[in-house]
Parts: sequence; C-alpha cells; structure tokens
Amino acid sequence: MATHRMLSEQELSAVNATAGHSPNATLDAMIANHSQAIKACSASTSAYRPFNATSIAALKTHPTKTRWPELACQPSEVATAVIKQERPDLTVIAIASDAATILNYDESRVFLRVDKEGLVDPQFTPTVG
Repeated sequence: MATHRMLSEQELSAVNATAGHSPNATLDAMIANHSQAIKACSASTSAYRPFNATSIAALKTHPTKTRWPELACQPSEVATAVIKQERPDLTVIAIASDAATILNYDESRVFLRVDKEGLVDPQFTPTVG
C-alpha cells in the first residue's frame, strides 16, 4: 500500500511554481492523473458526487464545515488540499481504510480513510473528530 503524506505549504507552492499552475490547476491535474481509479471507485458507490467548481465554491462559503462527503473517491492528495484550503486549522491524517484509529474526539483532526488505490474510501466520510 502506498504511503501518503500531506505536502507542506512550501512544497505545494514549489510544485505550483515549477508547474506554472494555480492551486486549482494543480488539483485538477491530480484528479486527471487518477481518473481511471476515480471512475472505478465512483461506480462502486451511490454516495459519490463529482468534485467540481460548485463544490469548491461551497467549501469557501462554509468556514465551519466539519464533513466533506463530496471528497469520496477523490485522490487523497486532492482531499487533503481541499480540507486544508477550507479549514487550515485542521490536521489531516491519511490512513488505510482498514486501519485502527484512536477513539478520542479531536476537533482539530480529520482522518482521511484511503483505499489501496490512494482514493478516499466512499464508505468513510472525512469528518472532524
């Protein structure tokens, strides 16, 4: 299974500057790179909703958002970036779908359950806690 880590703000800026892309273009490129796996994942769940400009706008208008169901079947890097964009105060932790987690509630944390393809598992909505 692939190990994922969140890019720091400096790393993300460097990637964007090197590629000559805006942050949204970088997210679009990540989604495009995972399109086959996204299609397979989205076919397996009725909860899947496409990640698009409307969902980005919704993120920007809800500063106290605590759940991200629209990130189902998205690459973990994209989901992490979206959550951090909306709620920079949160720590996003990507873990395997079947991994055990600590049971305490932490309002500054989001566990991102990721399948073997590196996509957000649609069975587990990313939620603060």
